Amino acid sequence: MTAPIAAHTCARHNARTLSEFEPITFRVEGVPIPQPRHRASFRGGFAKMYIPKDHAIHHWKHLIARQAFELIENVIEHCVKVDVLFVFKAKRKNEIGNFKSSKGDIDNLLKAALDALTDAGMWNDDSQVVQVSAAKMFGATPYMEISITPVDFSVEQRKTPIGKVKTENQS
Repeated sequence: MTAPIAAHTCARHNARTLSEFEPITFRVEGVPIPQPRHRASFRGGFAKMYIPKDHAIHHWKHLIARQAFELIENVIEHCVKVDVLFVFKAKRKNEIGNFKSSKGDIDNLLKAALDALTDAGMWNDDSQVVQVSAAKMFGATPYMEISITPVDFSVEQRKTPIGKVKTENQS
């Protein structure tokens, strides 16, 4: 018999710590900044990749890490689901509550947030995030709200295998 798929998915999964893990939710005030692309400089025939020291991303990631650090009791050792809401200041009142479909890209916003949480010591690596839900919206003030919850999913507990649809003829 092979090892459970869930064990392969996240090797750090520990049932005891999972049951003790309470969801973590917090809010970071400020304008969400997407992770920028690195720039390159060449010296002595070698390329150096960097993000300029004065870029706003450094301050944004510091705000996230500082807020998260206050909530961390222990490093999360198992798989998690992350729900994130990025709220940007609306220019007009009728925009409040609407989705924001303009730049920055949601994947780059997520990259900055998850990297900041890794830097803060929330988890060992952001690869432990196995499920994500994210949205960009307009609001009265800019902020990011994030919720981190344990993933309690086992393929063995499912009656119907993933990818197979149970038909009425099957028992």
